[in-house]
Amino acid sequence: MVDRKKFDHALAMRQQLEAHYPDRNFQDAFQLSEELRDHFEIKLLVVGHFSAGKSALLNALLQRPAFLKEAQQPQTALATELVYDTTEQAFAYRKDGSCEELQAGKEYLPEEYSHLEYHVNAPALARIADYTIVDTPGFDSGIEAHAQALSNYIGVGSAYLVVVDQEKGGLDETTLQFIREISHYSDQIAVVLNKCDKITPDTVEQIVSAAQGTLEMWGFPYKVYPISARAEDCCTQLESILGQFHAQKAFDRIMTRQLRIDLENTEKLLQIEQRKLSLDTHDLDESLRSFERSKKQLADAFDQKTQQAQDKLDPQTETTLASVRQALTAHADTISTALLNGNQTAVKAIILETIRPVLVASMKNIVSGQIDAITAELQFDQLVHNDMDAEDLVTMTTNLASNLKSLIDSGTFTPAPQSGLGKHKKDDRNNTLYHAITGVVAAATDAIAPWLEVIIILLPDIIHLLEGLFAEKDEDIVKRNFINNVIPQICNKLYPQIRTNIETSTREVQAAYKSMLDEKLEQLQNSIASIKEQKAQKVETFAAYQGYITEDIAAIQKMLQQLR
Repeated sequence: MVDRKKFDHALAMRQQLEAHYPDRNFQDAFQLSEELRDHFEIKLLVVGHFSAGKSALLNALLQRPAFLKEAQQPQTALATELVYDTTEQAFAYRKDGSCEELQAGKEYLPEEYSHLEYHVNAPALARIADYTIVDTPGFDSGIEAHAQALSNYIGVGSAYLVVVDQEKGGLDETTLQFIREISHYSDQIAVVLNKCDKITPDTVEQIVSAAQGTLEMWGFPYKVYPISARAEDCCTQLESILGQFHAQKAFDRIMTRQLRIDLENTEKLLQIEQRKLSLDTHDLDESLRSFERSKKQLADAFDQKTQQAQDKLDPQTETTLASVRQALTAHADTISTALLNGNQTAVKAIILETIRPVLVASMKNIVSGQIDAITAELQFDQLVHNDMDAEDLVTMTTNLASNLKSLIDSGTFTPAPQSGLGKHKKDDRNNTLYHAITGVVAAATDAIAPWLEVIIILLPDIIHLLEGLFAEKDEDIVKRNFINNVIPQICNKLYPQIRTNIETSTREVQAAYKSMLDEKLEQLQNSIASIKEQKAQKVETFAAYQGYITEDIAAIQKMLQQLR
């Protein structure tokens, strides 16, 4: 029996390819080879001139005289396949591939039908069950349908039994040309000289010898055997001749040929895939550069604003004191009147109420300016992580500045309740951000208290500066001394405290913003780490894929070497 699993190791390449390239369709890569392995019929073609006695020899092999109709007219002859089967049945195949059960008495013409198929329970067929024997029309019938039918079989034949009528006296050129053609498809060919019972043994020997010499002269290594369908031992003789054919060799030959085709085609596909293979990390690299750039820009912008705020401490202090000086000068008449009247309590109240709104207004301008500057400079939409809504963050940052300014403008110096900002909350992703904004509001509003404490703390010193003016009776002198002497001294005493409080307020607002910035920078850093990991995985996957292709091409080339 033919070992049909002999090439399974090569066919296993398909499973390997499917595992390595799930996105590529390699299911059909070895389909023809697998179909050959499972369904290929090793056909033994019985060929020869018309009326050479092919059907008579096969009837002798089956030991069923007249099973196949002999001496048919050329126009009615069809190729007939003989298959061993314990259940006997017969079919006629149309040219469109459909089949029907053979009906006795019906004429099957080659214009409509391609071939007949008989399943026969014959001992001789059982002993050569690997073969499907085909009785073909004569190659010299001169009928086009016969030539077409024969040509359909020639290329799929695995072995050939060439039947020659001894009346030809040997091998004519037509037969020799035919043998040359079938030699392209198989080297399992035998020639039988039929109807030898009609001539003497000496004549048989002469014809066989001449035929053998002709084959050798043409370069054919095939043997010539005398035979007669009428001989009692014809079945045994035929079995002996056919026994020299090797079904496994025929199967190996056709499987090797098809496997080489499938492997070579697959190798070409993999080589094309290898040539067009490229590692594309452009999008990941762009995202990485964008995140790195945003991270640096945000950090640099905040550092720049921090330095600018530090540089503005002295100018802002001077501006605040100028406002205090201007306000006290504007109230010099009222303060002078209180001094002339000796009303120390009134003087304290007037000075306190004069300086207080100036400091509050200055605080409004400074802190609000800091918020506006930081918000605008940092461009908070760049702080957004991949899964957050940029509009939300920008809106919340704007609300931060708006709410803080409202608190300052309204004179409400208590921190904004958390629920006031909580209404903007959409999901847990923003919790930390809302806490940070609330912290900024709280820090900024708490910063008002130290500003007011400056007046209370320094008020006794200010009153001390005015002691010499309580005894003065001339209003112009009191006013002039207050403007020229007292106000400058008041400003000198306020300067360090105001500067310290401006610095403290700036630091607190910046610290709250820095907390929010740090959180976003951390998110950016996490995004950078994630993208780097994605890129590393992509590079690793690419390298593995590239390795698969190299290994598979090498494996295919090795198989091709083994199949030579």
